[in-house]
Amino acid sequence: SPNLTSIGEYSFQALKLATLNLPASLTTIAPLGLWSVQSVTVDSTSTNFTVDDGVLYNYSKTQLVHYPSGNTRKSFTIPSTVTQISTYGISNPGYALERLVIGSSLVSVSDYNYAYYLKYLSIAEDTVFNFNNLYFNNL
Repeated sequence: SPNLTSIGEYSFQALKLATLNLPASLTTIAPLGLWSVQSVTVDSTSTNFTVDDGVLYNYSKTQLVHYPSGNTRKSFTIPSTVTQISTYGISNPGYALERLVIGSSLVSVSDYNYAYYLKYLSIAEDTVFNFNNLYFNNL
């Protein structure tokens, strides 16, 4: 709906939507609100969210909101503008993502971010944040 303002938790759980088109009116996405959504697009007039290379961010790209599980890239570098990863922002990014690069601008990772199939992790030397909320399995 073009009048949608918020997406609640588990709104799309288990639907495995190929693509979800977010309207410009959307202001809030709850943790797990986009669970199992394979791809996201945002109305070009939105001032709240933006998509860059298939990844959903807040409009100013300081917060990574959702890395879709359907993204097929093998390597992902968190943009230098990102200072925070939202709760479940990177949760089950799929089997394709093998390499994650974290830069020095990241200062906060909210709860429940995990990437089970990573093979490589690169972290800038001067990065300082709490790793308690970021889980890796195959490293």
